[in-house]
Parts: sequence; C-alpha cells; structure tokens
Amino acid sequence: MAEEAFTLSDWIEFARFEARQLRVADPVTFGDLPPAPTFDVQAGLYLAQVRVITYASGSGAHSIRVVLSGARTRRADCIGEAFVDFGMLSIFDWPTYEQQMTDRTDDEYSAVSKQLEKFPTIHGTVRLPDGAAMPVVGDFGGDGGFSIFELLDDAGERVGVEVDLSID
Repeated sequence: MAEEAFTLSDWIEFARFEARQLRVADPVTFGDLPPAPTFDVQAGLYLAQVRVITYASGSGAHSIRVVLSGARTRRADCIGEAFVDFGMLSIFDWPTYEQQMTDRTDDEYSAVSKQLEKFPTIHGTVRLPDGAAMPVVGDFGGDGGFSIFELLDDAGERVGVEVDLSID
C-alpha cells in the first residue's frame, strides 16, 4: 500500500508568553496524577510554534515547540513523554498558570473550559483570567503518549521543548 503524499510546513508562530518553567500537558487533564512533565528553562519571552502536515484528505498539527525568542536552538535528547486524552496538547508556563488559576471562582474556571470546548482544530491560544497565553494544539491524529525533546542553545542550556505529534 502506497503512503499518502504530504507537505510539512515551516514553523508557524501562534503565541508569545513569558516563561521560566514549561509544563507539557493535555490542557483538560493536566491536573491529574501523576503530574505532567515540567521543565525549568531560561526565563524570558517564549514563542509557541507549530508545524502543520497537510495531506490531500486534510491537515493537522505535526509538532509543537516553545522556544526562547531569539535563541539559536538544536533539538537534543528525549526528556519525557506527554500524555494526551482529549486530543489537545499545551506547553505553558506552569508558575503563571498556578498564580492565575489559584483561588478562582467557578465562573473563571468555566471561562477557561469554554475556550477549550470551542478550540480551533489545529492551533490557538486559550487566555487565562488575567490574560496570559496558554498555547494549545489539536487535530493531530489521536490520544496517547508523545515524545518530548529538549531544545538547547549554543551553550547547551535548555531554552525550550518540542513535542513530536506524528503517529507512526
């Protein structure tokens, strides 16, 4: 059986946010145990980027990365696995999320949940109550475990993470 032809986009930026600790998680279930993978990174402005794969039958997210703005990076070792149960994945600043979502009202939690319910198919940004960005990708072929790779700068410092969403 012949493989279906496809094209793969360059990296497309779709969100910017300040970060110092990145959590990689399904935005619906990341509070479940065990805790989602969380990684310390250099503090600064981070760019959320997606690569889109397009077939004759449609398109979806192929991979997502969050990288320090202006950093020259290389993809290094696999440092964990992200588990997806609701067909969406987010990489976001965990301290910002904790600060903005602690002690919120039911209406404020509901406002974030409603954004996830109306989520666009490939990529978008959920806004937390105080306006911080939580980049999310969806429509990548299914639930399961996906490899997380660290992105290193020229000095070998972690300046981001990348998740391969392709289904083998």
